[in-house]
Amino acid sequence: MPYTTSPQECPTQALSGPVLNQWRWDFTSDRSNVIITFDPGDKCSLEFIKPTDVRNLGFDIVVNDETYQNYLVAILSLDEGKGIEDLKAYNMQHDRKNIMPPPWSTIEGIEIVQPMSRTLHFVQAVSSPVYFVCLVQGPDAQRIIEEFDGIDISGY
Repeated sequence: MPYTTSPQECPTQALSGPVLNQWRWDFTSDRSNVIITFDPGDKCSLEFIKPTDVRNLGFDIVVNDETYQNYLVAILSLDEGKGIEDLKAYNMQHDRKNIMPPPWSTIEGIEIVQPMSRTLHFVQAVSSPVYFVCLVQGPDAQRIIEEFDGIDISGY
């Protein structure tokens, strides 16, 4: 008896995240202290993996989204007496569209990555704690989507 419909293929996942080969997975899992993940719907999460043993902070940026042209992670240190609530209040005061850091902060690092990517980065922090900020850019938007509380860097 002939088929009346064509055979169905297995559905593909709408957004399958970046895949690492075993060498890269071993390298990344051994050296990452933090994983920052961008997901659809303007979501950004931070997973603390392990403390640093030196001033070098290793972090993976995973982008499981293709809404924007660029995904940014800024790493800031804040002046003494300032904390996450100050950072969030400053960004809300500027409608979260101000991508300039507060005047009472120091940029420790900025990384810009592409949609649907996974990248390993290192920064040598000069102070502790450091604060991570997730931003997106394009095509018409440029804004902060999340700020994370300070992570202590050993060696201080």
